[in-house]
Amino acid sequence: MEAIGLFVEGQILKLAYIKRGKSRSAGPKILALDSVILPEPLEKEQSETSGQAENEDNGTNEDVFGLDQDNGQSSNENDMVVKREKKSNLECIVELLRKYPVGKANISLTLPESSINYTIFTNSGHLKGRKLKKELALRASMYDYEFDDIKPGEPHYIPREKDSFLLLKHTGSMPLLEYLVQAKPLLDRKMNISLVTTPEIALAHIPRFHDGTKNFESAMLVHIGSEFSRIIFLKNGVVDRVSPIISLDDYSEESLNKLYAKILFELDHNNVPQPERIFLSGEMDLDGLLAYFQAKFPDSHYSMLTSKVVLDTSLLETEQKTDTAPFAIPIGLTAGTFKKSNKAYAHTNFLPKSMKKEQSSSHLAWHGYCALLLLFFAALFYTYKWYHYSIQKEQTEFLITLADESLETERRITQKISSLEESIEHYRYYISLVDSLWYPGPLYSDALYFLSKAARDLNSVWIKRLTLNEKNFQLNGASLYRTRIHRMADITGNTVINYTEEEKVREGKIYNFELLGNPLDFVTPVFNNVALLDSANFDNLNTNNRTVLKTVNSYKQRK
Repeated sequence: MEAIGLFVEGQILKLAYIKRGKSRSAGPKILALDSVILPEPLEKEQSETSGQAENEDNGTNEDVFGLDQDNGQSSNENDMVVKREKKSNLECIVELLRKYPVGKANISLTLPESSINYTIFTNSGHLKGRKLKKELALRASMYDYEFDDIKPGEPHYIPREKDSFLLLKHTGSMPLLEYLVQAKPLLDRKMNISLVTTPEIALAHIPRFHDGTKNFESAMLVHIGSEFSRIIFLKNGVVDRVSPIISLDDYSEESLNKLYAKILFELDHNNVPQPERIFLSGEMDLDGLLAYFQAKFPDSHYSMLTSKVVLDTSLLETEQKTDTAPFAIPIGLTAGTFKKSNKAYAHTNFLPKSMKKEQSSSHLAWHGYCALLLLFFAALFYTYKWYHYSIQKEQTEFLITLADESLETERRITQKISSLEESIEHYRYYISLVDSLWYPGPLYSDALYFLSKAARDLNSVWIKRLTLNEKNFQLNGASLYRTRIHRMADITGNTVINYTEEEKVREGKIYNFELLGNPLDFVTPVFNNVALLDSANFDNLNTNNRTVLKTVNSYKQRK
């Protein structure tokens, strides 16, 4: 981060161009120190410029002594020639600023030292918050300069000890700030003015770079300049009290004695203890001033405010490295622009509110607010659309999930049906195979029924053993009469009498016999009464009728 500090002392405009150190505790790195002598004091030239403008507006061009108009014009032309040869303050300021990158550096400047007044306010009512701020504003409501947009509700102060504040009052104009505003269009660069404060606050920013400043309960900063001299009392590293402006005729011992008397008066009057640490800065012989104060305050610890210990002067020329003390105020200004500066000085910036708004990146004109409003409604519209489409997307995804589940169910059903069809085809094959087989059960039952009925009807004939299969049968039996055996053979069809034996039983006799034949010879007539059906009526039969019909057809085919 780079910064430029500007301070006007008499007719000398001093500039310090620095860069922030690598760490918070490290001092600033000085890139350049420069100065320019202004033709006129800023306030004097401003008053003359405003007077000329009033005369031009009033149209007072005639000669008040009654001389000819030509003579008046010639005298005015001579005055203009003289003025053209002499540069104005604005031209000198523009020429100085063109040497440095004002576009990327934060610019800070001071108020005229004669327009600042410091007063101490004690919060006896223990006010807090808005009430305290309102009371501070009422106490520091003395504003009288062109940038009149500072309201009484914005006081400038430094918090001291508990319930005590150091109020800063500014009266008058800001001539250097007005010149910078006029120089901005001439530089053709963006200019960021970030800080307008007092010279005393600017000097108070530097002690924090010295080691152990906060460890000292009381410290004193003595600045002796060519036009500006002050004594600043510090407490715990923060400004606690500021003495009135000191004017020294010269740097003789008599003047230093007056300065010492002034310091003692301030210490005794304000009940301030002897300073433990003293900082020295300014344009006089600081070594001589140091020797003088060491004799007066032998117990104090002394430091040069712009010492090489706290400032990095490696980029400066050899002559400037040993001459940084006169630029203490602009160096302190640049240190105050850093974001990590002392928070106690947060309310000491006198930059007008209108300029803060113009330079703020967040400040917008009416068309900017309209654009933001349009962007807001566009974002709202697209957010609504996004929400609407998100709901539609969720609903569609839900329907797709249901469809996928339905397809998965149908796929499983299809697989099940395919599996059942394969099983049906498999069973159809076995059913057709089973249907093609001949089941001889009915044949055996009917044959047994026929033979037993024939034996009962013939009488005197009984069956001992019957061996039966689908092609032949073997019947062993006995009869009381031989003729009954032939009749039994006739009844069974083409049956052969294998043998006949006579056997005596007690006083009588019986005839054992064996018949051999085909059971289809005597069973077939039993099925002649079953009507043969065609294939069209076959499906309407029940299972039993179908079995009987198949058995009959099988019998007939085999016969």
